[in-house]
Amino acid sequence: MTATTSVMLKAYPAEINLDRDRLALTIDALTSCAPACTACEQACRDLLATIG
Repeated sequence: MTATTSVMLKAYPAEINLDRDRLALTIDALTSCAPACTACEQACRDLLATIG
């Protein structure tokens, strides 16, 4: 997990009914795959524009 995500979650003052380390890993995984999802979406739009 990135240090930033972990530090932010540990500094959050309210109760979180989740494992903070697992939540940090999930946030980091989603953040790291977001560019691939965006690129895929754009490629689909471009393809549909050419055949549409």
